[in-house]
Amino acid sequence: MPIPLFVLFGQTATGKTDILNDLFSSVSHISLLAGCAEVVSADSVQVYKEARVCSCLPDESVVMHLPHHLVAIKNSMEEFSVSDFVSEAEKIVPSIYARGRLPVIAGGTGFFITNFIYGLPSTPTASPATRAYLQERLKNEGIAPLFEELKNIDIKTATRININDKYRILRALEVYYDSGHPLSTYMLNKKMKSKYNFLIVSLERKREDVYKRIEMRLENMACSLRNEFLYIYEQCKKECVDPASLPVFKSIGYKEFFSVNPENPTLAPLEEVLALINRNTKRYAKRQETYAKQLHNKININMEEKNWYKKLHDLVVEFYEENIKS
Repeated sequence: MPIPLFVLFGQTATGKTDILNDLFSSVSHISLLAGCAEVVSADSVQVYKEARVCSCLPDESVVMHLPHHLVAIKNSMEEFSVSDFVSEAEKIVPSIYARGRLPVIAGGTGFFITNFIYGLPSTPTASPATRAYLQERLKNEGIAPLFEELKNIDIKTATRININDKYRILRALEVYYDSGHPLSTYMLNKKMKSKYNFLIVSLERKREDVYKRIEMRLENMACSLRNEFLYIYEQCKKECVDPASLPVFKSIGYKEFFSVNPENPTLAPLEEVLALINRNTKRYAKRQETYAKQLHNKININMEEKNWYKKLHDLVVEFYEENIKS
C-alpha cells in the first residue's frame, strides 16, 4: 500500500510555517488535524543550526508541538545537497507513517521537492581531481568565465541557473567533464514515485502581497541577520576556513554581504546589503512562482480567497481520514 504524503509548496514569505502550525500543531484550536502529522522541511537553508534568522527557522515553541525534521541538523561548514535531502527524506517519511501520523513535506526549495517526488536523475559522481580543478579555477578566475563555459556546452542547464549559483554551475561542469555528457541529458523521471500516494498543494498569493511580506520580514530581521552573519563568519575564521567557500554563505541573506564588500564583508554597509537582499529575494520568489506553474498533479490554493484556509483544511482532513485514520 502506498504511503500517504502531503506535499505543501509555497513561495518565500507565503506563510507556510504559520499554516502548518494552524493545521497540525498539537495545541491548534482551529483544526481537526491537531497532533496528527510531522513535517519534513524542504528548505536548503533551514538545515543549518546557526542560520536561524536567515532561514526563518521555526521557533522552538512551534517545533515542540509539531515535530520538524531536517531542520538545524548541520553546522555552517557542512554541505547539504539535493541528494542528501532525498536520501534523508526517504528514511524519515516511512518512519512518520509507521507512527500513525501523516508525513508532510513542506518548503520553498522546489529543487528538493521535485527530486523527491520524481527521483534523482542518475548523474555521475565527480572525481576529486575534477572538483579540485574547478575549485581552483573558481578561485583564480571567478564564476563568470565558468558560467560562460557552461553556456557553451549545456545551454539548457545554464538557462535554469543564476550566475551567482556557484554550486550548481560547478556541479554541471563536473558532470560534463567526467561523463562527456551535458547535465541536461540526465533527465528527471517523468513518473511520480509509486511507493507514495501524493497530495500536492501549491499556495498562491498575489505577487504584490508576497513582495510586501518580504519587505516586512526583512525589516524585522535586519539587525539580527547581521549579527548572525558576523557570528558564522568569525567561526569560520577561527577554524581557518574560507567563508566564501561555504555553501551556507551562498544563501540569500548572507551572500549579499560578500557582494557589497568582497574584500571584507563584515564591513558591508547594512543598508546596501538589505537593499540587495530585498531585490534577490523578490527575484527568487518570482522563480518559485514559475516553478509552481510547472509542478504537475497539484491543487492550487488561492490565499486571496476568503475561505482558502477552510478549503485547505477540509482537503487535508479528507486525505488523512482516507489514508491514515481508516
